[in-house]
Amino acid sequence: MIEVELKDLPAALDSCERNVRRAIARGALAGAHRGRALIVKRTPVDMGPLKAEWRVKPGAVDFESGMGEVLATLVNDSKYIGPVENGARPHPVSPEGWAAIYEWVRRHYRGSKSEGYKLGGKGRMRRQGAGADPNRPFHGSDPEIEAITNAIVWKIRTQGQKATYFVRNSLEDLKAVMIDELNRALAHAQDGGA
Repeated sequence: MIEVELKDLPAALDSCERNVRRAIARGALAGAHRGRALIVKRTPVDMGPLKAEWRVKPGAVDFESGMGEVLATLVNDSKYIGPVENGARPHPVSPEGWAAIYEWVRRHYRGSKSEGYKLGGKGRMRRQGAGADPNRPFHGSDPEIEAITNAIVWKIRTQGQKATYFVRNSLEDLKAVMIDELNRALAHAQDGGA
């Protein structure tokens, strides 16, 4: 129980309100950071740049009042985020795109099925048997890799790219993380920790 004289009530309420506003601002920023950790784990990965682009940007918060228009933002500025999340309609592939797909196939493909290789998890080809060499080096152009690359490019030209919706599918979990952090910050402010 808190006792406040009537003449001091406006100042006490203003102080409590300011503490609550600051707690909301801190909770939103903490929620954005926890949300980043969550979405990074769910981001599809080949070599990692898409995961590395997730950033938390603090909002323009006036810490005297504790409020601002945007408290925190979780963003990914990668040029790949749109096509990975939403897919893409059929479109032509540039020579640079063809080369990037070729390199992707080269990293994940280890030989033909006739040589004892088979498709493994996450799109990787793995060789079966005692003489398997998963790190077989590649030198120059490989006709099998070119054929697979051309098949992928043809599919992109005719069918487009499938969407993953990993961000959209994570929105409820991101919301729950934000609510948890806001509640924690508010509880801390109410306990006098402001």
